[in-house]
Amino acid sequence: MSEFATVRRENLRALFRQFQLKRVGSGEAARGLEGEFAASIDVALSTLSVIKGGGKTVRNIGDKLARQIEHRLGLPVGWLDVEREDPEQPSALEERFVEAARIWYRTASSKERRELLHRFRGG
Repeated sequence: MSEFATVRRENLRALFRQFQLKRVGSGEAARGLEGEFAASIDVALSTLSVIKGGGKTVRNIGDKLARQIEHRLGLPVGWLDVEREDPEQPSALEERFVEAARIWYRTASSKERRELLHRFRGG
């Protein structure tokens, strides 16, 4: 796999993580978010799965699909093609969210904890 293909894949994964963080942070269940993200970029869930990689089958993100993803997400043309500092590094917003969640979890009752864990498991 070329470095160019890796950059696009890592940027797509980062976009998906941002999508998840925003939706779960607003109180939605985690279940089904991959399908919703696929719909937001106008691809089938199976296509998203193979372009994100991580499984046995991996497909590169071609130019046409890259431009489609950028357009659907309101990103500038070529955004997927630019290597980021470290797409795996959490943003400051993500760090604040995790810290706030940790504080809440530590002060929550056992019932509230169970409900939260149930929500994250897609219940």
